[in-house]
Amino acid sequence: MSSPPNSSISPPPDSQTLLSHNPLPQFSKNSCSSKTTEAPYQQHRPSLTGAAPISLRHTLHSGHLPLLLQLSSSSLSSPHPPPAIPVLAPRCSYLHVCCADALSSLAKFAVQSFEGAWFSEQSSEEDCQKCPLRWTIPVGVLFDIRSKPTTGLPWILDIHFIRYPHTVLPPLSSSLTEVRRSHLHALKQSLYILHGNASVALTGLTRSVSESLFESLRKGDGEGHARVLRSMLTPTDGRGIRSIPVRMYVIFDDNENGQVLQCLQRPVYPNFEEVGKRTKSMTLGRLVDDWIGGDEDSVKKPSVTVQGAKVPLQVPLENLWGWMHHPDLFLYVIVRFGRVNL
Repeated sequence: MSSPPNSSISPPPDSQTLLSHNPLPQFSKNSCSSKTTEAPYQQHRPSLTGAAPISLRHTLHSGHLPLLLQLSSSSLSSPHPPPAIPVLAPRCSYLHVCCADALSSLAKFAVQSFEGAWFSEQSSEEDCQKCPLRWTIPVGVLFDIRSKPTTGLPWILDIHFIRYPHTVLPPLSSSLTEVRRSHLHALKQSLYILHGNASVALTGLTRSVSESLFESLRKGDGEGHARVLRSMLTPTDGRGIRSIPVRMYVIFDDNENGQVLQCLQRPVYPNFEEVGKRTKSMTLGRLVDDWIGGDEDSVKKPSVTVQGAKVPLQVPLENLWGWMHHPDLFLYVIVRFGRVNL
């Protein structure tokens, strides 16, 4: 089955798309070092509400990823497989949320199971069990983690209804309860990191608010999700951001050992002080250096992307969070190394 028409596809923005929306000031070809001064960015400094150029936020909220879903052969119960189903998935949503209708259609042709459905890329059954797609990670981040320069679109995924990989994935039922809880838990974490206390999450994330947030995700309405959260991002003491919620996925693409993945998560202070020098803004480049480190002579320079786009490493992290965080308020940073000796 052919993919959806290109005219309806909103791909992840590349660096040129981002710059065309003017979220960043102009920079020279030699300015992509983490040591470059961050002074030109001060005029764009965001507030805690995550304010960003409207066109950029709209581009990120409306970004979609074309998927082609097919039933795995091991789950098939009918003589002939059903046709693959194309889905235009919001990058900010989750697989089980944006593919719910497709899962219901494919389940009619599958072996009956009380376990939740799970996704994998096309591969052998053994490899599928080892590398299922994690349903706790937003669709766009999953694609950025798994894709390579040779990966084409639509992204072809196998759907499994049996042999749920319990050793790799958290338990999941046929409902969306666990997905809803996972998103809410991530929101509570990020709000605690931003404000330095749990009061905002405890008082703001009421049952009705939580339902509104998840309904926005279900519809792929990133802007609606942001509107519901706006009041919880307003600082009550005027002190602004305490820390920035960041999740960094470090990927080693090795031809012999496959893909090795590390997930790093910790609060990041917006500013830091160097001995004998003035306070500086934490930048994306410095964050990568601090969290990963390593010998520059033995490891190739990694590719660093946010929301599917390469971002200058000298951008202050607080600005970047304000422009490009996900609906769960985490800034997802993908750091990819080429083939290395592990």
